[in-house]
Parts: sequence; structure tokens; C-alpha cells
Amino acid sequence: MRGYLNAIMMSSVAFIYSTIALGALTRAMGAGMGCGPDWPLCLGYLVPPAVVHEVEVLLEYTHRLSALAAFLTVLVGAILASRLKPASESKSVRLWAYTTLAIMIAQILVGAAVVKLHLNPALSALHTMLATLTAITATIAAVEARHYTSRVQERSI
Repeated sequence: MRGYLNAIMMSSVAFIYSTIALGALTRAMGAGMGCGPDWPLCLGYLVPPAVVHEVEVLLEYTHRLSALAAFLTVLVGAILASRLKPASESKSVRLWAYTTLAIMIAQILVGAAVVKLHLNPALSALHTMLATLTAITATIAAVEARHYTSRVQERSI
């Protein structure tokens, strides 16, 4: 499980940074409403038919898929962190994994509100700030997981 923990934590960091980059590109290309005001659907579909024909739809939909991958890896990371033993030595990993998950849930809810309210500027700024916090806390969680696994491996030698 410890090997999986490091891989999942690093994957979550990679997905989060990718999602932030895709979000910035989506915003820069004016494609923030590429899926319309539907959320979590895109143009009323789980997989929109226009995804291969319109750049705006492709960008926004890809951003959403990346966010889903980021959320799932953060969730799995938090679950793995909750199972670490001994609890006293894994407290920091759990703290940062849970913090990342909580901020990411807030980030997703704000992102949904941004779409529903047609790119409200204040909510868009909050969405970006929460994305930054998510990236920071996920990076700390990954570093803490690495330190934890190193300590446990040293003791088992």
C-alpha cells in the first residue's frame, strides 16, 4: 500500500497542475462556457457529440475530465492515507490529504457555480484561488507521504 500511496499522491499533483493549465487555456481561449450552463453534464450530455467539432467544447470538456481524474486521485490518496499505520507517524500525511480533499470539494462546487452563473468574475477568481490552494496542499501531502514511506522503509531494513 505504501508504494501505491506515493504513486497516487504524485499522480494527484500532476492531474491538479494539468487541470489548472487546462483551465487557464480554456479561460484564455474564451471557452469557459464551451459546455453551456450544464454541470456536470456538457451540452446536456455525459459525452457531448460536439466534442470533436468545436474547440471550445473540447477545451471545456477536457478541463472537466482532467478535474475528475484529479478528484479521483485525491480521493483515493485520502483513503489510502486514512489506512496508514502507525497512526502517530502518519498524522501529517492524513492531515494534508484530508485538507486537499476538502479544498478540492470546495473548488468543484465553486467551479459548478462559475458555470451556472455564466463565469461570474468574483467566483472565477475564487475558483482560481482554490485551485492554487489545492495544488499547494496536494504537493505538501505528496512530500509528507514520501517522508512517511521513507521512515517506514528505513525501520524495516
